[in-house]
Amino acid sequence: MYRDHEILQQADEMWKIDTSRARAAFGVFTNALGRRGIQSFIGAPQPRHVKTTEYPIPDDRQQNLRDLLRWVFGNSRGEGRVITDSRQLGDLSKVLAKPSAADTLRKTGSLVDAVDSLADAHEQFSRSSARVLRELEKILDGNKVGKGRVDEFLAKVRRILEEIAASTETEA
Repeated sequence: MYRDHEILQQADEMWKIDTSRARAAFGVFTNALGRRGIQSFIGAPQPRHVKTTEYPIPDDRQQNLRDLLRWVFGNSRGEGRVITDSRQLGDLSKVLAKPSAADTLRKTGSLVDAVDSLADAHEQFSRSSARVLRELEKILDGNKVGKGRVDEFLAKVRRILEEIAASTETEA
């Protein structure tokens, strides 16, 4: 807990990061820092290796710490969170352990998309296409949309599917 407290002190004092939400939910922050993928992402040392004479997080991990705090606690207004339940910290740790998945999280702001990016290309396609079909079925069941919107959507889908098909032809 000392290490985790010192990380928040460092964020406050050195980098002027608002840590009030993390302090208010310190148990969640401690839970997050107990996960290796998250520790590695921010460069946190193991608790037994914390030196009382220096801050624990390397300067080059400042942005990663900012991102972590936003993803877990949101900004001062709670915006930017990708974690809605502390049980999702395991998924976040897996994502942050792989740089390409962390980049997906930065780009999309979606933990689901970042977790999906951990799978191989075939699995990603299966999951994504299944999700699209579920969403389309919801629209079919309850919402009425104009023909113009449907035609526009279909044109985009066709273009994307053609690009996918073209890229798979070159791989085969």
